[in-house]
Amino acid sequence: MIRRAIERPVSTLLGALTVVVLGVFSLLRLPVSLLPSLERPSLEITASAPESGREEVLERITRPLELRLAALSGVTSVRSATGDGFARVRVESEWQTDADLLRIEAERRLSGLDLPGATLAVELAAGDPEPIVEVAVFGGESAAVRAAFAREVLTPELARIDGAGRIETLGLAPRHPVVRPRAAALAARGLTPADLVERLRPVGAAVAAGRARAGAVVRPVLVREDAASLDALRALRIPGPRGDSVLGDVAEVALEEVRDETAFRLDGREGVLVRVFRAPEANAVALAARARSRAEDLGRRAGSSLRVQVVADRSAEVVGALRELGVAALIGLGLGIALLRWMLGKWRPTLALSVAVPASMLAAFCGFHLAGLSLDVVSLAGLALAAGMLVDSSIVVLEAIETARARGEEEPEVMATRQIALPVIAGFLTTAVVFLPLIYLKGLARAFFGAQAFAIVASLAASLLFSLTVTPVLARDRRSIPTGGKSPGRAAYLRLLDRVLARPAGAVLAAAAVAALSFLALGLLPRELVPDAATRDLVVRYRLSPDLTPEAARRRGQEVEARVLAALNGARASRLAVQLPEVEGGDREETGRIELRFPDPGTAAAARTRLRTALARIPDVEAWAEPRTSAFVESIERTGRRLEVVASAATPERAGDLARRAADRLHQAGLREAGVRRDRPRPAVVLAWDVPRLAALKADRDRLEAQVREGLGDRPAGRARIEGAEPEILVRPTQPEEPGLIPVSAGDGGVVPLAAVARLGAGARPPVLERQDGLPSVRLAFEGLGRRDPATLLAGVARAADEEVSPGGQALELSRSFGQLRLALILSLILVFLTVAALYESLTTPLVVMSTVPVALGGALGLLAVAGQTLNVMSFLGLILLAGIVVNNAIVLVHRAEDHLRGGLGMDEALRLAGSERYRPILLTTLTTVAGMIPLAVLGGEGVELRRALALAVIGGMTTSTFASLLLVPVLYRFAHRKT
Repeated sequence: MIRRAIERPVSTLLGALTVVVLGVFSLLRLPVSLLPSLERPSLEITASAPESGREEVLERITRPLELRLAALSGVTSVRSATGDGFARVRVESEWQTDADLLRIEAERRLSGLDLPGATLAVELAAGDPEPIVEVAVFGGESAAVRAAFAREVLTPELARIDGAGRIETLGLAPRHPVVRPRAAALAARGLTPADLVERLRPVGAAVAAGRARAGAVVRPVLVREDAASLDALRALRIPGPRGDSVLGDVAEVALEEVRDETAFRLDGREGVLVRVFRAPEANAVALAARARSRAEDLGRRAGSSLRVQVVADRSAEVVGALRELGVAALIGLGLGIALLRWMLGKWRPTLALSVAVPASMLAAFCGFHLAGLSLDVVSLAGLALAAGMLVDSSIVVLEAIETARARGEEEPEVMATRQIALPVIAGFLTTAVVFLPLIYLKGLARAFFGAQAFAIVASLAASLLFSLTVTPVLARDRRSIPTGGKSPGRAAYLRLLDRVLARPAGAVLAAAAVAALSFLALGLLPRELVPDAATRDLVVRYRLSPDLTPEAARRRGQEVEARVLAALNGARASRLAVQLPEVEGGDREETGRIELRFPDPGTAAAARTRLRTALARIPDVEAWAEPRTSAFVESIERTGRRLEVVASAATPERAGDLARRAADRLHQAGLREAGVRRDRPRPAVVLAWDVPRLAALKADRDRLEAQVREGLGDRPAGRARIEGAEPEILVRPTQPEEPGLIPVSAGDGGVVPLAAVARLGAGARPPVLERQDGLPSVRLAFEGLGRRDPATLLAGVARAADEEVSPGGQALELSRSFGQLRLALILSLILVFLTVAALYESLTTPLVVMSTVPVALGGALGLLAVAGQTLNVMSFLGLILLAGIVVNNAIVLVHRAEDHLRGGLGMDEALRLAGSERYRPILLTTLTTVAGMIPLAVLGGEGVELRRALALAVIGGMTTSTFASLLLVPVLYRFAHRKT
C-alpha cells in the first residue's frame, strides 16, 4: 500500500483532499452543545394511601416497591421516604442509562404489584439539568395577564422551536374560580364541605344520561351542566337533608389569582419565567438563537403593556468555551509550526508537516458525524489535546526518509516509510488501546470521556494514515528535505548518554526517585470530582420552615432579599427565583435562590464574606451563600458541593444514633451542618376521636376522616367556562379554618361540628422514615469540607458491625469515579504491554519501553502539585492518556537500535547511534505536544477548569518521560538484552 500511495501521488493527494472536504461538510452538520449528553435518569415513584399510617405504608407499599425497583438493570441505589399516608421511592441509575427503557421496565415491574387502596405516580427525571434559554414576561395590567400570555402564547411558541425539549415555568398566577365554603352556613343546612366537593365534580363534564333512538341509530345522551359565569356558578343548586340550597348561600365564589407555588422576580420586578431545555442531540447554539429571535418577535406582538426579555442564555457559555478552545488549538498549532520551522530550517517541509494537523482534525469530524457525536467542550478539548500529537508520526516518517536519503538508498521514501511503519503503528496502537477500558467502565468515567477518547483516537488514526501516505508523497521533492536543520543539545545529550551507559546506576536511581515522588504526590494531592474555576457569580440559597404557608414563605423570601441587598450596600440582585414545591403527604420544604453577578472573582469573594454574616441573623431561616459553579461543572455535580453523609443501621433508632455520632465527629472537624433533619418529629395538631360519642351517633369513622380532608385542604372540583380564567374550580378550606368548627355528617346525629365527635390537641408528627437500599437511614448535609477526604473524616466514627456511615452525593460519585479510573489505568498499562509484546514478539522489550510510564506519572503529578491543582477526573484522564503516548518515543528509539544490532553493530554503539538519529524526532514530538498543551493550560475563559488540569498533567509527564526515553531506556535495554 505504501509503494502504491507513493507511486501514485495525484491519487493519494486527491484521496486526502476528499477526506478533508467530507470533514468540512461533516463539521457544518454537527450539532453544537455545551457538553455531551450526560444522561443519568432517575425515577421517583409516589404512592398515596391517605388512610394509612407510617408503619402500614412501610410494610404494605414501600417494601414491595423497593424490592421490585432494586432489580432494575442499571440501578445504583433505591432511596425511600415514608410518612403517614404517603411513600416516595427514588431510583438512581448509572450514567448513560437509557431513560425510556428505565421507565418502561419500571412500569412493567410495577404493573403486577397489588397495592390495594394506593395510587402510584411515576415521574422520570432525565436530560440537561439546566435550561439553555430562559425568557421572562414582565408588566401587564395584572399577574393574570402575564400568566395568560406566558401560558397561551409564549410557552407554546417556544415549545414548537426545532430542538426544544421540555419547558418549565416559574411565577404563573392564573385566575381560577375559587369556592370558599362557610362553616356556619353549611351546618345550618345540614351540609358538609364534602357535599360541596361532590356536587361540583360533575360541573362542566359530559355525563351519560341514557340513550336516544333515531330510526335505526342509537346514540348516547350526554348531559353537561355549564357554568359560564360566576353568577351561574353561584346559582348551582345543592340538595341537602333540609331542602335545596344554592352555592352562593353556603360559600363565597370569586375569581382569584392562584399561584403555581413558584415566584420569579428580576431586579425587584414580578414576572413569569419560561425555561427552555435542549432536546437530546439538539444544537444548543441554534436552539438559543431561534429562541431569542422568537422572543423578540413575540415581544413586538405583545404590545406596550407586556415586556418579553431573555434573562439567561447558556449558549453564550457554549460559544465562549468553543471559541477559547479554538483559539488555544490555533495558538498551539502556531507554536508547533514555529518549533518545526526552527528545527527543520526550511518552510516547505515545515508546512508539509503542519498540514497533518488540520487535515487530521477535519477527517476526525467524519467519524463524529458517523458516530452521532456532537461538537461540544469535551470532544473539542480532545481534538485540542491531540493537536500537539498529530504531527508526531509525520515527523518520524520525514526524519526516516532524510536518514535513508543521506545513506544513498534507492527509493528512500518507500524504504524509509516501510522501515518506520511498525514503530509508527505501534505508537498509535499504544495510544489508542488506553481508551479501550472505557468500554468496560461504568459511571461518570465512561459517560464523560467517551466523546473525548473518540476524538483523540479518530484524529490520531487520520494522522497515522496521512503520515504513511501523504507525508512520503510530499517528501519526494528533494528540495523539501532539509540538508541538516537544527538539533539543539544533541552533542551534550550524546556525552551524557555515554556517561549513563558507563555508569547506569545514577539514571536508574534518578528514575526510581521520580517514580517514588509520584506515589508521594498521589497521596498528598487533594481530590475532588471535577475542578472548579474562580467565578464572579454567587448564589444565595435559603430554606424555610416546611410549616409556613406559601404567603408567609414569600414574605420571608422578600426579607432574605432585603438582607442580601443591604449587605451588598445597595447593589441589586440580578434575579430572584423562589420555588415552593408541594410534596405529597404534606411534607413540604420551601427553597429560594438569589443569583448575583459581580465585576470580578475578588469582589464576589468579599461579598460572600459579608453575606455569611448578614444571613446568619435571620430567624427561622437557613441561608447560605456559595459560588455559582460553571455550567460545565454544574452538569456533572448535580448534587452540589456539600458533603452528604448517609448513616444506615438495622433500625431507625440505631440509624439516628449513628447519625448523631457522625454529626459530632464532623462538627469537631469544623464542618457546619446544613439542611433540615428529617428524622426528627415536627409539631402537629392531633385529632383524637371520641369513640363512645361516635358509637352513640352510629358514625362511620372512615367517612368522617374523608370529610375532614375535604374541609381542610384545597380540592379541584369541576370546570367552568369563564373568559380570562382557568376552567378548573378550586374549593378552598372551609371558613372559618378552625378544624373544630368544620361540619361533619355524624350518622343518626345529622350534621355536627367536628369538635362534637373529636378532640384537638398539640402533638408531634412522626418523622419521615428514610431508607437506603432497604435499610433505615438518616441523610445529613454539611458545609465546609473544602478539599479534605470525607472517608478520612468519617473513619473515626464508632459503629457496630451492621452499621454503616458513608459519604453520599458528590463524595460518593468521587469514590465511584476514582475506582473506575484506577481500573482504567491498570487495564491501560496491561493493554499497552500486550500490544508492544505482540508487535515485537518479546516480553522484555515492552518492560523496557514502559519504564517511561512511572517517570511520566511522577512528572505529571509533580507539576499538578506545583500548580496547585487537584487530583480530579480530568487530571486522572491525563494520567491514563500519558500511559499510551509516552511510550511512543521509547518505541522509536528501541526499534532503531534493533535495526543497528541486526546490522552487526555492538550494543553500546547501536544504542548511541540510535540515540543520535532519533534525538531530533523525539525532541520535536515532545516539543510540539507540549506546545499544543501550553495554551490549554495557560489561557482562561469558559470551561478552563475542564482542560487545565488535563493539559498540565500531559505537559509534566511528557517532559520527564522524554529524559527517560533518551537516557533510561538505553540503559534498561542493554541490561535486558545483555549476553549471558
